[in-house]
Amino acid sequence: MNRENFYENKSNKINGLYPECKTCTKSRTTKWRNDNLNKHKLHIKKYRASEKGNKTKNRLDKEYRDSGKYRKWCNNHKESLKGYHNERAERKNHTISEEEWTACKIHFGYCCAYCSMSIEDQHHNFSKDFSRDHVDDNGANDLSNCVPSCTSCNSRKWKHDMLEWYTKQEFFSEYKLGCIYSWLSFDYQKYIKVS
Repeated sequence: MNRENFYENKSNKINGLYPECKTCTKSRTTKWRNDNLNKHKLHIKKYRASEKGNKTKNRLDKEYRDSGKYRKWCNNHKESLKGYHNERAERKNHTISEEEWTACKIHFGYCCAYCSMSIEDQHHNFSKDFSRDHVDDNGANDLSNCVPSCTSCNSRKWKHDMLEWYTKQEFFSEYKLGCIYSWLSFDYQKYIKVS
């Protein structure tokens, strides 16, 4: 018994190794996972939601992208990606006029609704304009569900619930949260064009 052929077991007080070899352990866990897919998916979801799991996932995702395997996979699966991106883009496109978008940015002082990054810093660091963030990922595609967001906040928020995500950020501000709710509840109505 050695660490090359056996996994470490800290609860085992004798020698610190699992009684099964690595091969047997892998086949046993694979069988359990196949027999209990729903439990396994629930466990993975819970783990990835934890701080440790999120860091691990982000590290592994970055390693996967940097290794070139992700680009290779994308090149081999263009058809399935094409359908996914088209469907997602159609669902996620805002139907906001330029006048409405300008009014939205003015309301937030030409700053990110979340972290207060100015539009000048956004130009310098990322792209020319803020992202039109869907506050509720499954909500409307009009001004009632849109705030200006820097590229960084928009990608970090992703599909998370806005309030749950925002209150955990180091730049969280009660004042900015009030501005967001004020805009989503009342202020947008002054500028929205009814077609």
